[in-house]
Amino acid sequence: MTTLVVFLMRQQRARVLAWLIPLALLVAITAPSYAATYPALSDRQVLIETMRTNLALKVFYGVLPTPGTLGQLLTFETGAYVMVLGCLMALLLAVRLSRASEDAGTLELVRSCGVSPGHYGAAVLLVVGLVSALLGALVSAVLALQVGHVAELTGAGAASFGAVVAIAAFTVGVLALICAHLMPDATTARWLAMALLAASFALRAVADTSGNGGLLWFSPLGWKALVAPYAGDHVLPLAAFLACAAGLVAFERLLGGRRELGAGYIRPRGSSDRRGRARSPFGLAARLSRAQIAAWSVGMTLLGALFGGLSSGLVSLMEKDRATSELMQGMTGQTSPVSSYFAFVGLIVGITGACYVVVAVGHAARDERAGLVDLVLTTGQRRWEVLAGTAVVAALGSLIQLAAAGATAAAITAALVRGDHAPLRALGYILGQWPACLALTGAALLILAVAPRWQPLAWAPLAASATVAMLGKLLRVPTWGETIAVFGHAPDLAASAPAWTSSAWLAAAGLGAFILSLVAEGRRDVATG
Repeated sequence: MTTLVVFLMRQQRARVLAWLIPLALLVAITAPSYAATYPALSDRQVLIETMRTNLALKVFYGVLPTPGTLGQLLTFETGAYVMVLGCLMALLLAVRLSRASEDAGTLELVRSCGVSPGHYGAAVLLVVGLVSALLGALVSAVLALQVGHVAELTGAGAASFGAVVAIAAFTVGVLALICAHLMPDATTARWLAMALLAASFALRAVADTSGNGGLLWFSPLGWKALVAPYAGDHVLPLAAFLACAAGLVAFERLLGGRRELGAGYIRPRGSSDRRGRARSPFGLAARLSRAQIAAWSVGMTLLGALFGGLSSGLVSLMEKDRATSELMQGMTGQTSPVSSYFAFVGLIVGITGACYVVVAVGHAARDERAGLVDLVLTTGQRRWEVLAGTAVVAALGSLIQLAAAGATAAAITAALVRGDHAPLRALGYILGQWPACLALTGAALLILAVAPRWQPLAWAPLAASATVAMLGKLLRVPTWGETIAVFGHAPDLAASAPAWTSSAWLAAAGLGAFILSLVAEGRRDVATG
């Protein structure tokens, strides 16, 4: 068992570290940032009042405990991100180690070495539990190290927050394993698990906005409010959540022991008799990507609606609270509250759209390894045409998503914020991130064309640019570093003379990398198997 767990941890180490390190860094920088901006409780009264009364903030983050200490602010805002992303990490890891392993045939190789199905399933549970516990331990350790250096942080709060993050992530991971037993393949299992996570978020939002705290017990994302780190540090709810996780583990083991290898309890639907027509590599790429683009577009639309709903409260907060206004101005480089807010929103939405681009190109690399590109090439298509189809679909997909988010944010903002061209700025700062997506598309395609096995490196420029754009001022990144980062260069459409130079350079960089990728694509072998 130990050997199998070590093998699985070694196999997934890069993906696990790619989740753990950024989340730990996010927690590490939040408290010092708050302490520098709001050193005393009296300095943040306007911020606290806004966070406690704004409905959109309650939907997204929950209810801020009183009196609003630095620890409570941290777990209210950053804690919401850590809870969601930690649960998503456990979900994806669980499905990848279980049904994705079966679909790829690697589980059969492992079982041919004498590993029983029960032992492999138990090893997957242990790995999900270890990774979740490691995330909780890192969060606790980072916060514990800041006790004494950052006022209002306590060791008990650090421990309780780390514990609830670990338990919630593990519970969602076990739910994902149950979905993997129910559904016919890894893709449907992953979507079902994500739907359950979204339902958990919605249930938590309903509980916080309606005041019905009893609903929080049924949502792993709501457990943080029941444990109340830095506002009570309740231990009994943690014990109840552990018991819930144990019950789910027992149910998962029962399902796993009765399921056929490669099959789910829910049988797939019969195939359609309709003929799927694809007359070009672009048509094929568009047809294969339409569900993915639709799903991302829905998510981006909801994100635009959320930030549009937050606009009135946060713009008013910046107008009333000097510290908050200076913080946003320092992050975005804008002077007016409306410009600062929507420049920040554009960064968040643009980074999300760029994630789609990298994922889309990564799927193209996966399809090539699976041999699907070989099949397309047998129809007489040229290598560069296949890559060009992937590039166009990724670029247009990101444009569709940014347009959906921008239009939604602008429509809601028009009803909430008056003056200063708020709707135009909402649309412009979000759509203005498309050149950044084009630049990252070119970088990802170039990596795919040169060395498909190094495709995960396409996340590096995205992560670096996002870090510089969001935290450049706090980390004191030099000017040249902010200049080469792809985010943060969207023009202000409401200005008398919008600056398009940076956007033009980003689009040109993406086009240049795309042309180089077309040249490099024909100079290597197809990566099959």
